[in-house]
Amino acid sequence: SVLEYFTNANNSDCVDSDTAIMEIMNEVAADVIDIQYHARGDVPDKFFNDNNVPANSRGTIYGVTGIPYAVLDGNIMTYDFSGTRKTPNVEDIRQRSLKDPDFDLTITATEFTPALKFTIEIKALRDLERSDRTLYAIVLQKRIEDPTAGTNGINVFRHVARKMLPGAAGTYLGSREWSEGETENATLTYDELPIFPLAKDSLTIAVFMQDDETGEILQAETNPQFVVSTFDELASQSRVFVYPNPARDLVNVYFEESPTEQMQFTLYDLSGKMVITDVIQPWQQQFSRTLDDVEQGMYIVEIRNLNKTRVLYRDKLLHY
Repeated sequence: SVLEYFTNANNSDCVDSDTAIMEIMNEVAADVIDIQYHARGDVPDKFFNDNNVPANSRGTIYGVTGIPYAVLDGNIMTYDFSGTRKTPNVEDIRQRSLKDPDFDLTITATEFTPALKFTIEIKALRDLERSDRTLYAIVLQKRIEDPTAGTNGINVFRHVARKMLPGAAGTYLGSREWSEGETENATLTYDELPIFPLAKDSLTIAVFMQDDETGEILQAETNPQFVVSTFDELASQSRVFVYPNPARDLVNVYFEESPTEQMQFTLYDLSGKMVITDVIQPWQQQFSRTLDDVEQGMYIVEIRNLNKTRVLYRDKLLHY
């Protein structure tokens, strides 16, 4: 999923929304890519003045007229922070992350300095009907500490959108059908005089496919050499097996490699509500949990480390 958030360091209304976004990302960091655009507002902040293209172009696409404002996956949900359901929430993001994507995106960075170069492989995961689709790529600065950025008291900023590649229009892939397994490559380069340091450890490259007709974001990815979300890092490709599925009396978790830290086993219903949670101890290669206290139905089982920064497994589980 992609959460696009429009903010401004000179706007006092953005203080609470910045905090809300930070708290949400701490909960669902592995489920969503967080992109933060610093919009013009009444008084432009430092990041808008550095480069206003990301905020202006994406804001125009969504018709953003006020801030703070957030958009989940293009047109799935919009939030103006005016009430409980008008603020991004864990349930919406987790529900959206369960959707099977139409495409697979693979990013390979080939050079970091003096120019930023990378290729994106686009692969269709199913037969897709004709539609106009565009690939967008955004260079994000992961963390900036700057007390001079604005006047609302926020000094630390994360995932700030700095540059769109190759430009605001993205890479148009045409009006076409896709066949399952069909691939296409896009190569992007940023070799202008940088408006911010092109240091490898300061950047995240976020790319996403968007349907031009519906506005829906179809798939998103970040460079695997960088963190995927604002705060947390995705797990390496650990093999975790959850069985049986469907499950009747109990469910088992088996780690191909024993975990070296505490893990959290969590069962959610399809609304995103936590049903049960247990701790898996370090070096415990197999874990079993009875389902006697769980009503029959479809659930989401998730295995992540205890401090919630890495997800090792997430999938549906049928309890009958």
